[in-house]
This record gives sequence, C-alpha cells and structure tokens, in this order.
Amino acid sequence: MNRTRLSPHALFVLGTLGGFNSNAFHVDDGGQIVGASITGTPDPHSFLGESVHPFIWQNGVMQDLGTLQEIETH
Repeated sequence: MNRTRLSPHALFVLGTLGGFNSNAFHVDDGGQIVGASITGTPDPHSFLGESVHPFIWQNGVMQDLGTLQEIETH
C-alpha cells in the first residue's frame, strides 16, 4: 500500500469536488484526510447555493463519498 507521509506542519492544496472550496476536518496517522467540499452542483436547499459532499483524500486523490439519499415520508 502506498501511503502519503504528511508533516504535522505542512500545507496541502487538496483540490475540490468541482466547487470553490473544500475543508479538511481530520488527518489520520496513515495520511488519509476527511473533510467536505462544495461540488459546483446547484442546490436550492443549501445555504451556499451548491451541494456539499464529504470526501476522503488518500494517496493524492480526493474521493467523493456522496450524500445520504433523501427518504420520502408519506
């Protein structure tokens, strides 16, 4: 397994999932980073105007973790 070693004082540009911003929330000892990114997809229910998705970043690649599906109630 190829692991990215992260310095505790290093700054990384992680990129986004298509939107204008992303934020990292946690970095583990193996170099995985979890956070949230704006996707660039319009969302009238979001206060940002665009969808926000969680992500995991590992080995230099950001993976979109998607969203919870809406459950219809009757």
